[in-house]
Amino acid sequence: MQWCFIALCVLVINAILLYWVGRLLQPNFMVDSFGAAFWGSLVISLVSLVLNSLTKSGDSRFQFRRGKPPPPRPPKDDGGPIIDV
Repeated sequence: MQWCFIALCVLVINAILLYWVGRLLQPNFMVDSFGAAFWGSLVISLVSLVLNSLTKSGDSRFQFRRGKPPPPRPPKDDGGPIIDV
């Protein structure tokens, strides 16, 4: 249920940003209302999700797992300097 709240918050933030861009670029780009910005952010999010899934770009992947979480992965050793304080 927590992911649903997070997804709604992301959509609202995207809608606010889209609405503000519409205000900043008034003659060239116009958003009528916050409702239109919300639906626009929903469409943009869905198109982005589909395109990222098809092209395998981006780091976000959806995985639904039940049961115990997997053990944490050890940090990658890239051979760089280690600073220990």
